[in-house]
Amino acid sequence: MSISIKKYVDITSGVGAGASAKERELILRLFTKDAKVPAGVVIEFTGLNDVAATFGVATEEYQRAALYFGFVSKVMTKAKKIAFARYDDSVIASAPAIVGGRALTAIDSWKAVTDGAVRVQVGQSDYLLSDLDFSAVTTLADVAALVQTALRASLAGATITFDAVAQTFNASFIGQAIPSAVSVAAAGTGIDIADNLGWTVSKGMVTSPGSNAASVLDYLIEADEISDNYGSFAFCGAPLALETVQQIAAWNNSQNVKYQYLVPVTKANIPGWYDALSNYAGCALTLVNDANSEYDELIPGIILGATDYSQRNASQNYMFQQVAGVSPKVDSNSEANGIDSATRVNYYGRTKSAGQAIDFYQNGYLCGAAAAPLQMNVYANEQWFKAAATSVLMGGLLSLPIIPATDEGRSIVLSLLQDPISRALFNGTFKAEKDLTTTQKAYVTQITGDPLAWHQVETLGWWVDANVQEEMQQNGTIKYIIDYTLVYSKADAVNKITGRDILL
Repeated sequence: MSISIKKYVDITSGVGAGASAKERELILRLFTKDAKVPAGVVIEFTGLNDVAATFGVATEEYQRAALYFGFVSKVMTKAKKIAFARYDDSVIASAPAIVGGRALTAIDSWKAVTDGAVRVQVGQSDYLLSDLDFSAVTTLADVAALVQTALRASLAGATITFDAVAQTFNASFIGQAIPSAVSVAAAGTGIDIADNLGWTVSKGMVTSPGSNAASVLDYLIEADEISDNYGSFAFCGAPLALETVQQIAAWNNSQNVKYQYLVPVTKANIPGWYDALSNYAGCALTLVNDANSEYDELIPGIILGATDYSQRNASQNYMFQQVAGVSPKVDSNSEANGIDSATRVNYYGRTKSAGQAIDFYQNGYLCGAAAAPLQMNVYANEQWFKAAATSVLMGGLLSLPIIPATDEGRSIVLSLLQDPISRALFNGTFKAEKDLTTTQKAYVTQITGDPLAWHQVETLGWWVDANVQEEMQQNGTIKYIIDYTLVYSKADAVNKITGRDILL
């Protein structure tokens, strides 16, 4: 026996500065009415096969995902992930639900279950369905009907269905309060059939608390609050009304260079739609055929999703991009000039060289007022930089014991920003050795208060500073803020080359 050494020396061990904040991935998010994506959740897929397994290969969701995953950029990168969320244009609330995962589909195995049980908890309600005898079933729809009958003894409006395409058992708890958390617990009696139904996390079950969303915009905001891990978004299904599109564009504009809203327009509605949407930043209008059978509006999201900002010179021009499976919508000078001269509507167009047809996306512009980034690549680069800077700064707040409201804290914030700044120079978001105009030099001097700041921006590509501020709160407290100002040379893209051939 002896006295513990901790009486004299007691050392605590741990890994410091280990906390971090995930950086947003600028992937495409598609909104769908398909019930396989329940309201109140966002589902991400890392490959086309997963999309096929959920929606089936004959669906619009799969066809859009195939276009997205099939694109390979000029630097040999491609999209790695896609997201889906639910929307509806009706005012009917969506009940809490289960979308099942991989289910037992062998009827003989189901017929062997004569004392089945499953326990589902929805909000404050606990539904134990027991004494389930499947010996007489002949189809998987019969299995679903039998479970539904048992559930309706307690919840009259509930439905249980079998999706023959996805091979899943799905439940809708109509009549339950919205929202209500849904979970599946151990039955504790009989033969637990939760695994057979695919109602376990290991089998890929997805639960939804339901949604009281009353408009398309409500669904969009709801999904954004669940996860902001996306860079562009579009809607499957019938075209949205202009009024709805305008509401969504206004919301996206308020997010300040966070997302690109991908909007299809037909030749007939270009004038009215452009006039209504032209001032909303981040709104990408792309010409489609009347049936929108090729989903041209996805092209900016496809390029963004395939851009790997960890690579050198990752920034890319959105014009001159060729996407397999998309046919030209504009193939004459008169049409092109008519669109280009009066609007920023984009299109997949055709030119020719030596008799060879060359099709590509053009012109790579976004809607927005004068202060908004109008070139898609510039907008996308700022999307990435804001996400990277947010991640690094939040990581600092989480990891460091304190960022003091002093010059020391200012120095800490500036040092944290060096990481995304260095990456921005590497991937082409910032451009050094770019000549500034006289007006730009004067603007930089005025904004920064530093007469030499424009010289640093011109030579190095960036200038940054920060200061400590105090903000009085309504509750009587003071919030201390470190506010930084960053000025950088954006990566402008060349869309035309001209020249003179002088013969002597």
